[in-house]
Amino acid sequence: DYENFIFRGEALTSEGAEAALLFHSDGESGYEITLRNGAQDGSIKTGSLRSVRNLYRSLAADGEWFDFEVAVRGKNVAVKINGVDVVYPVSIPQHRG
Repeated sequence: DYENFIFRGEALTSEGAEAALLFHSDGESGYEITLRNGAQDGSIKTGSLRSVRNLYRSLAADGEWFDFEVAVRGKNVAVKINGVDVVYPVSIPQHRG
């Protein structure tokens, strides 16, 4: 039930791994930050705010720890990977979850 928050952490992926951070979610709908590194192959990469702002190039590498930060302020979301803004404050529709 958090409207405004900053979530920081470290992650480590292995080749072919994919994970997601969900927020404003009921388990079936909501918003998702993708954690997936690797070569440019057309797949959505780490830091993407899926279906709102998709990234296709990784700023992190498999097998190496990387920092992430997700900041949610009302309807605005920003994402950083290793200190680099990859999703600038972007407005999201009403909370879906």
